[in-house]
Amino acid sequence: MFFVLSGYVLSQRSIAAISTGDLEKANARLSSLAFRRGIRLFGPALIASLLAYLTQRAGWMPAKGLPKNYVRNFQSDSRMYMAYLGTLLDVWTWSIDLEAGEWWFNPHLWTIPVEFRCSMVVFVFLMATQRCKTWVRFTAASTLLLQSLWVWRWDFAAFVAGTLVADCENQHLRVLGWSGNAGSPTDQGFSEWMQESSAHHWYTTTRRVAMFSAFVLGLFLASYPYVPPKEDAFFSNIAWTVSYETEGRRVFYTAAGTLILLALVHEPLLQTLLETPLPRYFGRISYSCYLIHGLVIRLIGGRILHVSWKITGTEGSQLHIGFFLGYIVLFPLVIWAADLFERAIDSACVAWSKRMESLCTDGH
Repeated sequence: MFFVLSGYVLSQRSIAAISTGDLEKANARLSSLAFRRGIRLFGPALIASLLAYLTQRAGWMPAKGLPKNYVRNFQSDSRMYMAYLGTLLDVWTWSIDLEAGEWWFNPHLWTIPVEFRCSMVVFVFLMATQRCKTWVRFTAASTLLLQSLWVWRWDFAAFVAGTLVADCENQHLRVLGWSGNAGSPTDQGFSEWMQESSAHHWYTTTRRVAMFSAFVLGLFLASYPYVPPKEDAFFSNIAWTVSYETEGRRVFYTAAGTLILLALVHEPLLQTLLETPLPRYFGRISYSCYLIHGLVIRLIGGRILHVSWKITGTEGSQLHIGFFLGYIVLFPLVIWAADLFERAIDSACVAWSKRMESLCTDGH
């Protein structure tokens, strides 16, 4: 979902500018995004990685996953940390080996260089097709999406899917007659325009049923199990399309994210639910939560589970009850840590990237 959403966010305003013929604005937007993308992604990730290194040096990090003969000392920890940084900052290697020891400090951050690579390809695609007709750009993106899935590049397929959703949304709003600067339902004035114009008639019962159906189907596909099912009543009938490969689940997750996002950008009721304060807050800290949750879980998650299982026991349903109780305790701690990280690090990196862009460009 993050990859599909990233493709959408990175493309939406540029596509809106392209569709109005304002190529200068589109180029300026793409240039700004490309310049700031590395700082936006890697800045907070490097700080989160440094925190992991410091907790390891302090002796707080559990040794699970380290080689049996590994000796914790400054030289060993620093050598492994430098190897980790080299892997994290390697944006040229498209294959990811999560079993490699270099990812031990923050293994879930393998997605950061992937995000950066896919972002750059999306920028190149939009620049290459900005002078094309809409149907040409749409056809090229669709072909690229299918070819990416064909060669098992689900990561890039997810970004292209987000670009396609942005293009669909923009064309739909143009048909309705919306002439906002960015062409987005999130723009100020869109709700008032919908209420005052006849455009709301387009949201017929059939259309809304279709969007809610896409949303529900997306949620269902998002529940595709980690281990390929062989006897499940539904998933076993589609698992063969990915040869029952474990990594094949990401193809279904890409489809799920695309359907969910497509429904969200076309259904006002779903947008209204997500525009309430709590979802907006979670959206603000989402990247920080992703960066920091692994460290919090490794530091205290196991200890919390140990205590909760001591209280509930581990026989039968007691195991699940203990896990649920531990989750109730751990969840607010992760959110609190993410909130602190967002305020202190993430927002600062965003502001710094804008300052760097201002210093390095001529202002045009």
